Amino acid sequence: MLALILIAIVGIITGGFFGLLIGLVHAFFILRRFTFPLTLVIILFLIFGLEKLLVIAGLLLLFIVIAGVIIIKAALNENK
Repeated sequence: MLALILIAIVGIITGGFFGLLIGLVHAFFILRRFTFPLTLVIILFLIFGLEKLLVIAGLLLLFIVIAGVIIIKAALNENK
């Protein structure tokens, strides 16, 4: 489930506006309960503009990388 959330976030960040629409559609089907907060985040992005959108997207990407490293380390430790 966490992997699906991360995939949806990466698709939104890397795909630009078209990826944003695809990410919203995927998020709607994957995470029906979280559709409203995600839509609220998109509206906030549109209000704040592109500069803050890029800053927030960079922070999200950094968070995804850190989460991925933690998940990989946990998986490697579990296999031992």
